[in-house]
Amino acid sequence: PEPLTPVGTDLDPSWVWLLNRFSGERIFGNDMVFTYGPLGFVIHPQLYLSNVILGMLVNLAFTSLFAWILILIYRYRKSSSGIVAPFLLLFLWILETPNGIEWKWALTSLTAMSMATLMVEYSKCVRCWLFVFSAIAVTLLSFVKFSYFIMIASQHLILMTYCIFREKRRIAVFALIYFGVVALCASILVSALFSSFMSFYNWIIGSIEIASGYNLAMVIIKPWPEIALTYIIICSVVLFVASGGKGRNCMLVHWL
Repeated sequence: PEPLTPVGTDLDPSWVWLLNRFSGERIFGNDMVFTYGPLGFVIHPQLYLSNVILGMLVNLAFTSLFAWILILIYRYRKSSSGIVAPFLLLFLWILETPNGIEWKWALTSLTAMSMATLMVEYSKCVRCWLFVFSAIAVTLLSFVKFSYFIMIASQHLILMTYCIFREKRRIAVFALIYFGVVALCASILVSALFSSFMSFYNWIIGSIEIASGYNLAMVIIKPWPEIALTYIIICSVVLFVASGGKGRNCMLVHWL
């Protein structure tokens, strides 16, 4: 995880302390509503109970998923050369993004889902595990901060919708696995982290309202290289998809 955040009286150290102090007490949705959820402490763990260990384990899990994706790209580099370049750019963006460790986790989950849906050269077993890990990651992140769930889940659905027209029957099996894992993980986490389903519902509604106001008040202008890199990544993936999954027809992807 990121370096331990010391306890302080400023704004950020105060809510970090709050997330760590009340972790595991099932007060979200009843006594507390915040943009971060009951697992928000794993991003900024402090020396309280076993929070540091849990934070390290979650970070290790996402790091392992990131490493596995790199291994998959290396193993299938000859049969899927057209998509390697944009994914390597995305990896560079993940490693260099200054927005915090939660965004690295979110982008890693999105990358795993992108590879599960677009890399048809992979075996059914590999793609199945990519769908499973993507589902676990998006569910876990939703209890870290619900706005991440909205962002990542919507992008997952876009990718899955594209595959409906590309694979039809096979994607139905993958979709069943994906949504089954999401439902199973969500039910386990809701029962473990909230006192009731109504508390869970109250936290979702309150989190969305707080996040909406926060986003309007905290608009940040990104430096132009980061914006340019974002558009390059998006255009590369779009060109790859437009080429029918064959990178040989996509000159820009090969040039990148």
